[in-house]
Amino acid sequence: MRIDLALLAVAAISLPACGPQAEYAQAERAHEQRKEDRQKQLQQQMKQEEAAGLQPAKLIGAEWVCVTIGGKAAGGGRAPTLTFGDEGRVTGFGGVNRFSTDYTSSTGTVRFGQLVSTKMASDPEHMALERSFLEALTKVDGFSIEAGLLRLRQGKDTLIEMSR
Repeated sequence: MRIDLALLAVAAISLPACGPQAEYAQAERAHEQRKEDRQKQLQQQMKQEEAAGLQPAKLIGAEWVCVTIGGKAAGGGRAPTLTFGDEGRVTGFGGVNRFSTDYTSSTGTVRFGQLVSTKMASDPEHMALERSFLEALTKVDGFSIEAGLLRLRQGKDTLIEMSR
């Protein structure tokens, strides 16, 4: 009789380990592991995006000077510029006039709002440069930064290239 009671006590103690509590504990461990795996995956993705120059923070601060518009050189002493602020505003020079607008950005994307600019005139060459630059800005939906070169894109097409 004593042996039977001891076996019964051992069985009673070990039974909950294979019942609903054990299933709950196992599900809880699996959930925690999925959270850890997802966190590692997000950290790896952030490192890859930063290495690829897709982080919006990389836009902010310095003045970007236009190198090409639509693949054509936009150099000279009056090249268009952009300066991204951390408050969602961008200011710049189009080649003749100063302008500003708001912008939104997330990983690899950037969009500009309605442009506001001064209304000065210049020679036809500089006016055409400014017009093509500002028109290209309205089409931009993405960016990348590679080797210090900012590429403003529409889809996969590079519209504007700028350097610091």
